[in-house]
Amino acid sequence: MNQLEFRPGRIRSVLLVSVGLMALIAVIVAQPGLLPGLVMAAGVIAYCWFQLRRKRRWQALRLGAGDDSLLFDAEAERPLAGQLIPIFVSPFFVSLRLDSPDLRRVWLSVFRDELDPAGFRKLLARLRLGGI
Repeated sequence: MNQLEFRPGRIRSVLLVSVGLMALIAVIVAQPGLLPGLVMAAGVIAYCWFQLRRKRRWQALRLGAGDDSLLFDAEAERPLAGQLIPIFVSPFFVSLRLDSPDLRRVWLSVFRDELDPAGFRKLLARLRLGGI
């Protein structure tokens, strides 16, 4: 089995800050009026701020033999077991879903800097080629 430990990455942070800045620029360019523009910009900036400050829920992903995988939660005492289903796979970003036998679905988005390079390559190989 291969265990992949998640870590904080910069790509997600840079994207969230960029979205906040684009919202400010859009409000300035559109000139919807002072109060509506400030409310819209404040809403987007607050969302980005809370996303940056939010603690990551998932700690690790263990790739098992075949389709079985385990997802380790920061608060739970037992990991979530299930089948990994790739939604979008690229060399920089992976979006996947873990379907558990008890009908729970967990969506994950992982940028390449949130795993070590060897771990991200293992995840890419697993999702592209199947049960490696």
